[in-house]
Amino acid sequence: MEADLVMPSLDAGNESMFQRVNRPHPEISFEVMVDGLAAFTARFRKLVWLEVLLVEGLTGNEREVEKIAALARRIRPGRVQLNTVSRPPAEALAQPVAPQQLAVLSRLFAGAAEVISDSAPQRPLSQRPSAVTDQEILDLLARRPSTAQGVAAGLNLHLHESTKRLHALMKTGDVSVLRKEDDLFYRVRSTPADHGHR
Repeated sequence: MEADLVMPSLDAGNESMFQRVNRPHPEISFEVMVDGLAAFTARFRKLVWLEVLLVEGLTGNEREVEKIAALARRIRPGRVQLNTVSRPPAEALAQPVAPQQLAVLSRLFAGAAEVISDSAPQRPLSQRPSAVTDQEILDLLARRPSTAQGVAAGLNLHLHESTKRLHALMKTGDVSVLRKEDDLFYRVRSTPADHGHR
């Protein structure tokens, strides 16, 4: 309950698809899981963003997404983020949904969902994540607080890598978070000396 942001996943709209896509522990019931997400979101006073991973040939179609969207309305997260397969899957069956289809499916959610998939980046990534230094991230944030998406775009990183690096910098105390409406902005943590100059 002390977290600023919780990002649970909901990748299926019913028990049978939940079993196929998520392969949960046998004691995890789909209905209990959905009830738990709804109960938690109702109690949690900060941000809940629901991530929905869609798989081509299984959940990447209107019929299945309509079921997920109905459950999302019951859970009532602050934001729904649509994603698809972007890394080499454990099985060839798991294939990405085309970006155009993700855009169409995003409209089935109340208020529309944000497509965060990096399976088809707007431009080719010119450098490996390891080539971006922590100092480059801090320099970008020193110029202007930014979301994880902004850092990813500014430094040519995948969104997941950007988020991972920002969380690591939060743990070291170099970066803090500023919440503005439903967005999280990362900024260089100010020092007592900084306050003296303001």
